Amino acid sequence: VPMRVGERLIGWLGLGFAGTDSPATRRLTLLRVLAEHATVAVETSRLAQLARDRALLQERAHLAREIHDTLAQGLVGILM
Repeated sequence: VPMRVGERLIGWLGLGFAGTDSPATRRLTLLRVLAEHATVAVETSRLAQLARDRALLQERAHLAREIHDTLAQGLVGILM
């Protein structure tokens, strides 16, 4: 069963059912539900990592601006 987020394919999920008497439609429904849950888990993890990466970049940019401003002010003070 394909695992999709919108139109984007993120993977496939397949299961083997050994020694089961349940009908094929029930097994396929179970497989689809499990694929949906796995898709949500994978996408949530990806979005969480993206949020962490963006927060890290924002903090780096903030520190760079702060250091730049502090150094620039110090150099102007020395020149004066």
